[in-house]
Amino acid sequence: MTALHQNNKTITKESHDTTHSRADLSHGSLSGRGHIHEQLRSTRSDQPGTRTEAIQVALYNIRAGDTVSEIAKRFKISQSDIQAVNPGLHPDRLQVGQSLKLPNVNKGFHIVTAGQSPGAIAQAYGIPVADIMRANPGLDPKKMQIGQAVALPARDNPRLSPSQSTSQHAAITSAITSETGKQHVMASPSLSASFSKPPPTMQNSTPISITSTQAPPSFFASMVKCLGYEGGITRDKNDAAHKHGVAVTNLGVTGAAMKDHILKTENRVASNAEVTKRIECLTTDEALKVYASGFWRREYQSIGSKMAFLLFDWGINSHPTTATRHLQRALGVPATGKVDRETISRIHGMGEDKACSLFTECRKDFYRGLARERPSDQRYLGGWLQRADSALEYVHSARFAELKDVFQRTEPRGCDLLDPVREGVISLKKGSKEPAMVRVLQERLTSAGWSMAVDGKFGSEMERVVADFKGRFNLPPGNHWGPHETKVLDAILKSRKPQRALASVER
Repeated sequence: MTALHQNNKTITKESHDTTHSRADLSHGSLSGRGHIHEQLRSTRSDQPGTRTEAIQVALYNIRAGDTVSEIAKRFKISQSDIQAVNPGLHPDRLQVGQSLKLPNVNKGFHIVTAGQSPGAIAQAYGIPVADIMRANPGLDPKKMQIGQAVALPARDNPRLSPSQSTSQHAAITSAITSETGKQHVMASPSLSASFSKPPPTMQNSTPISITSTQAPPSFFASMVKCLGYEGGITRDKNDAAHKHGVAVTNLGVTGAAMKDHILKTENRVASNAEVTKRIECLTTDEALKVYASGFWRREYQSIGSKMAFLLFDWGINSHPTTATRHLQRALGVPATGKVDRETISRIHGMGEDKACSLFTECRKDFYRGLARERPSDQRYLGGWLQRADSALEYVHSARFAELKDVFQRTEPRGCDLLDPVREGVISLKKGSKEPAMVRVLQERLTSAGWSMAVDGKFGSEMERVVADFKGRFNLPPGNHWGPHETKVLDAILKSRKPQRALASVER
């Protein structure tokens, strides 16, 4: 052990090879084989005798725009606390990438341990993972390091006590019985240590939102496929979509799309910093609102569901006006950029299927020309062409027709991307090729307290979560997620009295 003395404080470096309980975790303990971490031992004389208290120190790497005052506020410590463990620090000379020591004097942040993800931290504190991400702009789950400081968002209510948890457990049991029409007995009458690990926290401070988006069924049938094309967070400064100063995309939502959405729905201009943060924390339900307000047009309802999807999909990839103009050129009508009566009449006159084929060939020619004009986009050409062919194949598939029927049935109550599962048309299981639905399920389970990667992939980790969910609520065993599990999850979310989020779309 080595010690560095500074005034009346001593910083000690120790090597630990221990495993801490969840109780230790909730206080930001550091663990991990052979990991070296720091503790700040301060002497207090406010009580008889002398007492030494260990205060852990974490590391934080400076990001662009950081200031000492902002860092202190985010991690719930004072500037003097930061200065005390960083001798020689000049607040006006911070450099991007510079490592800063942060003493956890107020337990205002968590210190990452071996193998931890934002989901695991969120579960340990009973905080939705989305709140963790919002409190830590720029946090990359794939690059988290042992000893890293993760800010904890302020909460209205602390973690539920056992008596409160038992009460809500009973409320959820009642809600499940009401939802499914069957009597269910929970695996345990209380959230006690009878489980091998504490079950997810079920608290009221941050309600889950089951989105009911007032959009036509064809919009949802289209989004199931469109979101399947889009990945998670990407940062490619060479992408033309980032020309507006926000070099991040999430679920296909760019900075320009988010800025337009905020302007339309909130009637204000958002800064690049705010737009970046909202994209980084974007959920699938929130992405639906962006696509609905920015890319779907009410006239799409008049051109047939197949053409509506193709036009919508190209509009997402380029721009609705660009896609419409090319459609009109393929049809031989004036290229106004708006779906007008002449365009609608020509589609119906030649037949929707023929119009879809012509439009797809026009789309592929457009991509080829774009790659010739901009050599830097050549690397995207293969993916663009594959997306165009896949879109045409999708509109002619039985799955597209099946999904439209499902969303038409659920339209009166407000469509939801999990409706095909809720209605028993689709069952999610390992290897499922429904990334949009799997991602929505992962987000809602994570927000409810289960820890997993939110990546749209139903793998071994997801199987374990599903098994855990079924075990807690005495549901029939199995590795699939179907209508019964979805209705139970609905009942859990409804028991927390969520606010239903509505996205207004012109019909």
